[in-house]
Amino acid sequence: MSVAALGYLGFAVSDLTAWDAFATGSLGLMPGEPISGATCYRADELAWRIAFAEGAEDDLAYVGFEVRGPDDLAVLAARLKKRGPSAVAAGTGAARHAGRGGYDRRP
Repeated sequence: MSVAALGYLGFAVSDLTAWDAFATGSLGLMPGEPISGATCYRADELAWRIAFAEGAEDDLAYVGFEVRGPDDLAVLAARLKKRGPSAVAAGTGAARHAGRGGYDRRP
């Protein structure tokens, strides 16, 4: 099993304005398609790569990994489940909005 690439990141942040300035001004990201309750940013041709939603945590909320195929996806989901984080089907949550298949990993 191997992760081919980091697909996307979602953060819960207490100051959306500051993170918007950082994302566009410092990182050079472009505004992307918004998803439920989150402001999203693009780095390439995909709809978005990084999302920020309001939350007191100021922490990583979710992450999406790209894998080479269904077998690697099943192995990754099983490994995550054994280590504590849950993996949820992409039919819900950020993966569906990102235009990806597979699973979301929720810390």
